[in-house]
Amino acid sequence: MRPESDLRILLLGPLEVRRSGELVPIPAGGRRTVLAALALAGGEVVDVDTLTDLLWSGNLPENPRSAVQQIVVRLRRSLGAATVRTGPGGYYLDIERGQVDALRAEDLIRRAESTDSEAKALQQAAGLWRGAALGGVDSDALVRQHATRLSELRLVTQERLFDLDLRTGDVAAWIAPLQELTRVHPLRESLRERLILALARSGRRAEALAEYESARALTVESLGTEPSVRLRAVHLELLGEDEVVTAAAHRPVPRQLPAPPPHFAGRTADLAHLDELWRAGERTIVLHGPGGVGKSALVLHWAEHLKSQCADGQIFVDLRGYGPDQPVLPDAALGMMLRAIGVADRSLPPTTTERSALWRTQTADRSLLVVLDNVRDADQLRPLLPGPGCTTIVTSRNNLRGFAVRDGAARHLVDTLSMDDSVAVLATALGRKVVDAEPEAVRELAELCGQLPLALLVGAQVVADDQGASIATAAARLRSHQHRLDVLADTFDPAADPRQVISWSYTALDADSRWAFRTLGLHPAPVIEIRAAAALLGRSLPATRHLLDRLVAVHLLQVVDTEYYGFHDLIAVYAAELAEPDDDALRRLAEWYVATLHAARSTAYANPALKPATEPPAPVSPRVLEGLRGATEWYLRSEQAIVEIVRVADGRGWHELAWQLAALLGDFQSSHAHSAQQAVTSEIARSAAAALGDPDKQALAHFLSGVASNVGGDPAAALGWHEQGLALADQAGNRRLMASILAAMGTAHQALGDPMAARTTSERSVRIARGLTEHPLRLAHSLLNLSSIEADSEEWCEAAQEHLREAIELYRAQGARFHLGLAFANLANAAMVAGQPSEAIEYAAEAIRQVEELGDGLVRPTALRARGQALLALGDPDGAAVAWEQALRQIRFTEPQRAAVLEQDLAELTARRPR
Repeated sequence: MRPESDLRILLLGPLEVRRSGELVPIPAGGRRTVLAALALAGGEVVDVDTLTDLLWSGNLPENPRSAVQQIVVRLRRSLGAATVRTGPGGYYLDIERGQVDALRAEDLIRRAESTDSEAKALQQAAGLWRGAALGGVDSDALVRQHATRLSELRLVTQERLFDLDLRTGDVAAWIAPLQELTRVHPLRESLRERLILALARSGRRAEALAEYESARALTVESLGTEPSVRLRAVHLELLGEDEVVTAAAHRPVPRQLPAPPPHFAGRTADLAHLDELWRAGERTIVLHGPGGVGKSALVLHWAEHLKSQCADGQIFVDLRGYGPDQPVLPDAALGMMLRAIGVADRSLPPTTTERSALWRTQTADRSLLVVLDNVRDADQLRPLLPGPGCTTIVTSRNNLRGFAVRDGAARHLVDTLSMDDSVAVLATALGRKVVDAEPEAVRELAELCGQLPLALLVGAQVVADDQGASIATAAARLRSHQHRLDVLADTFDPAADPRQVISWSYTALDADSRWAFRTLGLHPAPVIEIRAAAALLGRSLPATRHLLDRLVAVHLLQVVDTEYYGFHDLIAVYAAELAEPDDDALRRLAEWYVATLHAARSTAYANPALKPATEPPAPVSPRVLEGLRGATEWYLRSEQAIVEIVRVADGRGWHELAWQLAALLGDFQSSHAHSAQQAVTSEIARSAAAALGDPDKQALAHFLSGVASNVGGDPAAALGWHEQGLALADQAGNRRLMASILAAMGTAHQALGDPMAARTTSERSVRIARGLTEHPLRLAHSLLNLSSIEADSEEWCEAAQEHLREAIELYRAQGARFHLGLAFANLANAAMVAGQPSEAIEYAAEAIRQVEELGDGLVRPTALRARGQALLALGDPDGAAVAWEQALRQIRFTEPQRAAVLEQDLAELTARRPR
């Protein structure tokens, strides 16, 4: 049971909260609005923007997000912090649906459709109302969103209870309640019909006839049309005419659904979820997703299974919300639908409001399947909703979040296809034999088409049109990022052209959102961090999130998580096509990455050197990163973008920025063995430093090239770069950098099999570092490098342990936990060389403990390898195998050279173990 399970939130009347039967006071104002919104969401998160709209309807306070937070804090004091929870982007109530009377009523009414105790469930639901819903809630927006729906739910419940009593013949008690209801809802013909039947069945035929005449006069005067077929049928029955029995049979039964499109495949999970929604009683369902993702195809395929459940026919309207034509106006769509169910042109009211009312009246007692395809927004959609007995399926590129909140619709995201489903679509279009003949090329083609159904089918036609060409040939044509949309283009049919289909979403945006979309196209990677986007756009963080969320709403952008947004592959191509040159935006972005990369490097390696020459662009501050784990995770997510930004800076002649980015990347790239990327960025750094004419910067750039070469498996080239870098550092008088380069040269000599040169060079690094009293970490690093070389030799092993212990004290004093862990891991290795396996196990455990919470990818595998060697020496081969397998899992795909050594260790161990 959830916390505060004795809590009850009553919305079907004046708002009340009760705990264990006792009233919990909730003062009027914002707290009631937030409480009601969260309660009606049924445990789902209500985002802060939605709460802001409900609270202030556009007349916002100075800091609306903070104001919402304050309201939530006060609400928590009343309900308890365990009840009002924080979720992604908003808040939710951690309570059961049965604790909210409105949700309990919905569940009872839904359950009544599938239970033998229909009357009991409906009576329980009806008994929950205490008056007009949401009384005392001071939010016109929230009341508009839900009060009408809840009022409709109450009316439908009462009508169904009347219908049950009508079967038993006892309806006299209903006359007074129905008279009151028709007074409040004079144009609701279903109530008039039941009142007339109640009067007639109670022997009050004259009053029943008078009630019909009153209803007819009101309908003609208000709507300009005669009463519905059903109400006229009741009237004829009162007059005793036989054709009443067959009047309902004269209704037209529309069959407007197009045939399901060919080449449909997969979507098993989507279809299952839609079935689940329908079985749960959802009768208004929105399918939303990007253009070309196959929403209409999915609906038409699913609708085949719903036809038998909707006996009065199917209506289909393409509302042209996104496309080359103007969207269909609601009054035109209502005219089409009303004609489809038999309303004559002369009876169509002139206004949208009247037509919408007539549409609901005419469909109140029907079971129609209404498919509203390609909806632009909620304003176009709301007037088209039919009566409660109908099923309405909506497709839209707009996520229609507000419609779901206000009108209670269920939503289903139609995403891109899985790889298996993408291959299945290509197989339906090209034939299974063709697809099976080139499995790898088929998967690449699917990836290049973004696993988007429309693009997949166009890609299949590219293959089919080029007779005799292979799928691999078509994939090669699409591989060029810049020309991919050209290859997929169809100049004769815009609806089959992915570029045109995407453009319809873009052109429907307001000017500010179109500018944001184009500017985001400048970002060199498809996933962008919210703060990086703010720097690129030159907007504040809240303003940026608002802009990006508007793009998300129409599926031109996707939310990856709370800090990141991403483009679909083909949309990224389209955004890049539209992007306009903007050096100011790109410079802001580069400066932000410099600032955040510096913060990440300082956090990860306790190394504040290389402080950026420029401050980050206002008003966006650098990302705040927690510890090595946070800094490392940020680097791994951002590296692709940063490397591309280095290229951008180099291409624009921003030499200082290009050099700073490459220099700040160095520690991360070498720690993660990203030698290929470091080779690229260090080459740019060398060019930038040369253009700046700064030997100090040139020295560091040559050092980075040497590190990249050594990690990449070419220690001879590494020595060449380091020798040049050492000369430049000496020229610049940078002894700290000289110590770094000499330490790296020692590592390269060791890799070349020259331990004496390695030790001599590393000792020189230590001597220089000892003179740098203001840089204790440099001395620790040099000692660590020297000990790594010494630990490989029994002759020098004792010296290695002494140097490591000195380094450990320096690292401990500076709080450098990553390097502290690395030093203990190296100490474990040295202990093994010295024949001290028990001590090695202790040192390995300490190494792992130091980096346990840091997200490390270097120390732990090193320590685990030493632990395995120690366990093997102590006669525990099974324990050794476990340790090595754990290490191998961590580095198999990131450090192939070290992984190969571990695989060899495991292979030899397996060969020695008894079978």
